[in-house]
Amino acid sequence: MNIYLLEFIILAFNVVISHSLNEKQKKAVFIISCVQLFLLGALRDPYDMNWQDTLTYITHFKWNEDKDLFTLIFRRSGGDWEPGIDIVAKLISFVSKDYQAYIIGLELLIMLPRFWIMYRYCSRPVLALFIYYAMGQLSTTSAYRAALAMSCTFIAYKYAGERKAFRFFLWIVIGFLFHQSALVFAAAYFIYYLKPTPALVTSAIVASGILFFFSGRIIQFLSAFMRNEYGEESRGGYVLMAILWVILIVGFIYCRDQFSNPDFRFQYMLVAVSAVLQPMTFSVAIFSRLIRFFLFYMYLLMPRIVDRFENASAINRRFAILIEFGFIGLMFVFFLTTGNIRDYAPFWAAG
Repeated sequence: MNIYLLEFIILAFNVVISHSLNEKQKKAVFIISCVQLFLLGALRDPYDMNWQDTLTYITHFKWNEDKDLFTLIFRRSGGDWEPGIDIVAKLISFVSKDYQAYIIGLELLIMLPRFWIMYRYCSRPVLALFIYYAMGQLSTTSAYRAALAMSCTFIAYKYAGERKAFRFFLWIVIGFLFHQSALVFAAAYFIYYLKPTPALVTSAIVASGILFFFSGRIIQFLSAFMRNEYGEESRGGYVLMAILWVILIVGFIYCRDQFSNPDFRFQYMLVAVSAVLQPMTFSVAIFSRLIRFFLFYMYLLMPRIVDRFENASAINRRFAILIEFGFIGLMFVFFLTTGNIRDYAPFWAAG
């Protein structure tokens, strides 16, 4: 059986059985699932993910071998990369100069913050982890610089909720050292103040519709003030946009009483930002990298909405189970149709 499909089945099974587990058992299942996903990403052949990116990272990893930390911090390397990735590469090289050890170290730094934020800020972390995997996010970690920058914003999210501005923006700056796109998450500090209202949600739908029909022309107009020429890139994303708006509309209708919960309200607004801006990815692919900083919170928000439906059906347990299996079925269809089932190549079996 394909290993990616097998992992999907295991995670789905964990979601189903989690209802009958106590808190310690749920924590154990979540940790085991996290270890499985980490190993799945860390032990795969890096050339099998994106060979062009891999060659570039190998070049930088080797370039760092004869450089000291001072040089890496206060210079621009052979290319236009931010210094953070080279500093991490140098620190890992003190442990091992093997490239696979470098990949394992990066995967650890990338995945741990994701697991942490799911466990701390989601009502059902096992379900959040399942959704994260089912929507193909394991494959996005091969964009290591952006993924490390996003990891920093997860810590910034904590301080945004605690209204600790200095610590929040400090982690944004640290993320910037890995990838400049981390700066977009600085808006999250101010998004926290927004409250979902009928007027705001309606305005968001209208704005998203305008971008849906006119994003190409908007980008073309803005490109006149940029150095690079505009070139339309149709990269899809229509299904994702539909999923985002279904989540937001259903959440607004059935979970409005949850808006008094700061975490729920904050996650809802971050997902709303990604939904509004999603049409921009239809014209320029780079926007998908920027929106991803907000899109991630969909994996924390969806379990809360699923919970609401299941709790409403608690009197009829069979109906609640039907809802859960129906949701898993929808995730399976998405998993199949987005190219997530492919041959797995561990690094030791690479040719």
